[in-house]
Amino acid sequence: TNLISTIFIVIKLLPIIRGELYQKLTFSPDYNLHEIPPSDGPLVIEASINLSSILEVLEKQQLISLETSLRLYWKDTRVRPTESFLEGNDSLGPYITLNPKLAEKFWMPDIFIDKAKSVRKPVFFTTPAYLRLYNDSLVKYSARMNYDVACPMDFR
Repeated sequence: TNLISTIFIVIKLLPIIRGELYQKLTFSPDYNLHEIPPSDGPLVIEASINLSSILEVLEKQQLISLETSLRLYWKDTRVRPTESFLEGNDSLGPYITLNPKLAEKFWMPDIFIDKAKSVRKPVFFTTPAYLRLYNDSLVKYSARMNYDVACPMDFR
């Protein structure tokens, strides 16, 4: 009985997630989240890291633990927001905000943090992240990340 209830709940939730996704935006028929978005030349991905806090310095282990916000921006012309759902406007233009869990439906760039020993996504009640899609197909993903970075501490 519990298994049947669980399956029923999952099946009932899927249309809600799909409904939010497909009402608010349109994917091109050839969209494949495993393929890099089309562009004239190399795809430009802008990134910024905002250092929020130095959580810990471990001198003997030569590690620094950092709390940051990582922001990524790129254009994906294969996906567009539905104009009637545009809810905000900032310096980049009009946008819709999507549940960050829907990021798994989008192509995402691979991230490599040089000398990172471990990477953690803090989780509170929800993951501290957001996903925005702008009217010109700009995708903005922002997430809070903590990581330990190797740092030679030879200060001579």
